[in-house]
Amino acid sequence: MSYNPNANYDINPAHQAKIEQQLRKYSFRHGRAFRNAVLAYNAMSTHNQYAGVGINGGSHGVRVDISVDPRRPVIHVEVDAINSGLFFRCEVEGNIVIQEVAL
Repeated sequence: MSYNPNANYDINPAHQAKIEQQLRKYSFRHGRAFRNAVLAYNAMSTHNQYAGVGINGGSHGVRVDISVDPRRPVIHVEVDAINSGLFFRCEVEGNIVIQEVAL
């Protein structure tokens, strides 16, 4: 998939709510860090989202990586709790969220 300036790579509210629901199982910090990262990610231009500019967000010992897979229209989300070692990873594709790993 090549860059499409008309594509929408934002994480929509339905995806955000579904992912946050999973993250709240771990701690409030995970959900808050993810929410902050989504706000920053969605505020970026489509070009910067696609190019991976500033994809590392999060706060308070939680790292959140959000990026677009340039080979297909999929958004990767990874949430790492640096202090506890908890890890969450999922993909957003179309109207579904695919959870890959949750420990």
